[in-house]
Amino acid sequence: IGVYVGIQAGDYGQRLSDAGEISEFVTGLVCSAAAGRISYILGTVGTCKSIDTACSSSLVSMIEGVEAVRLGRDEALSLIHI
Repeated sequence: IGVYVGIQAGDYGQRLSDAGEISEFVTGLVCSAAAGRISYILGTVGTCKSIDTACSSSLVSMIEGVEAVRLGRDEALSLIHI
């Protein structure tokens, strides 16, 4: 299962803070880590890709994920927009 995350800079740390997951700045809040962390939590093995293209992150991550399934690189996909 591939995990494709549409994420925009700044959203990830703020959402963790809003959810009470962190109370202060810690290392590892960079956007590029989001897909790997979600993949780990879900227990998936396969592609994990964080995509930050500003306003089109969700669309680009969906296109990349669907293309990966179509070409047989992934059996299924999980699309997440943060």
